[in-house]
Amino acid sequence: MTSDFGIDIEKEAWKQKNELDTIMQTSKTSAEGEIWKARGLLLAAAALYGTNFPVVKMLGDIVPVGIGATIRFGLASLVTLPWLLAPPTQEIRSKEDDTRLPAILAGIEVGSYNAVAYLAQAVGLETIDASKSAFICSLSVVIVPVLDFLTGKRMTRDQLIGAFMAVVGVAFLELGGAKDMTFSVGDLATFLQPIGFGLAFWRMEVAMHKYPHEAKRATAAQLLPVLLMSAVYSGMTDTVDVGQVVSWVTDPMVLFALFWTGVVTTACTLYMESLALKTLSAAETTLIFSTEPVWGAAFAALLMGEHLGAGSAAGAALVVAGCIFSSLGFQGLSNQLGSLMGAAPLAAALATTAVPASALEDRVDGAEEMVEEIVEEIVEEIVMSTTDIF
Repeated sequence: MTSDFGIDIEKEAWKQKNELDTIMQTSKTSAEGEIWKARGLLLAAAALYGTNFPVVKMLGDIVPVGIGATIRFGLASLVTLPWLLAPPTQEIRSKEDDTRLPAILAGIEVGSYNAVAYLAQAVGLETIDASKSAFICSLSVVIVPVLDFLTGKRMTRDQLIGAFMAVVGVAFLELGGAKDMTFSVGDLATFLQPIGFGLAFWRMEVAMHKYPHEAKRATAAQLLPVLLMSAVYSGMTDTVDVGQVVSWVTDPMVLFALFWTGVVTTACTLYMESLALKTLSAAETTLIFSTEPVWGAAFAALLMGEHLGAGSAAGAALVVAGCIFSSLGFQGLSNQLGSLMGAAPLAAALATTAVPASALEDRVDGAEEMVEEIVEEIVEEIVMSTTDIF
């Protein structure tokens, strides 16, 4: 009997171990799915936001900056208003503290930094190429470690090297092909972009870790100060002609540009970024979002025929490389690229068997499907919100 009892205990132990292994494997698979979903979301957000630069520049040729920004962010605020006023989620109801107000206040703080950056972007695009603006905007990635340094953290060697590379790259962008070294108001305004967006990115990451279930509410709150500052700027700089405004909003091309830059590349991308920041590390977020200026330059070439000269192209490459190196360094870049490939760190992956092409294709296809589903869900929610309002 003692022997049988021992066998039963051993069987039960193996059963429990197998169940635990199954649970852990399921949890690991679920976590990997969330990571790929976040990666796809951030890459899609970077691509969508890349279209912002040429479209805002074309819009600025027709509609004054202040009025265009007010209508654009008014649309974004309108469609996200139900998110701001929504009741607490199930996750919040189960806790003693209601995080709605803190999330709104955090969103308003982040939105204040974004407001400065968005207006600076629009003003700068009146006189500067869209592709150049996109690459200068990407310096926000370098601003984050500088902000960490100013608040007491030590800057690493990689961050200092990355910042130097980015600054040299900007010098190439600004002076490439230039006959003099004068800076226009557009140049100076454009340099406010990375500061504003860097501050916003830095504070939003903190907010999303504090209030992970309030991404929609924080997104809606971000848009309020942007709308307010746009309206104030418009009142100070533009002469409002009601008839002219009516002609703009009834022009299909202008209306599409306002909708695209307000709802799609602002409200939608902010929400996508907020969702991604709940899952990805700051290092991986930096790596993926550093593709944004590349998308911006590509769309500027496609829509406006802009082309970077040799000096400007070299500067653009240095800016992107500096942004990535600032956050990752050599070792971090190796690890992140290996992770994105679904393999061990790159150095180990190169020394061993490569990831099968079929497996990599399956993962890419799966990520694409998840991005499509999430984007469709976001668009449906925006349409439903607009219907509810009207």
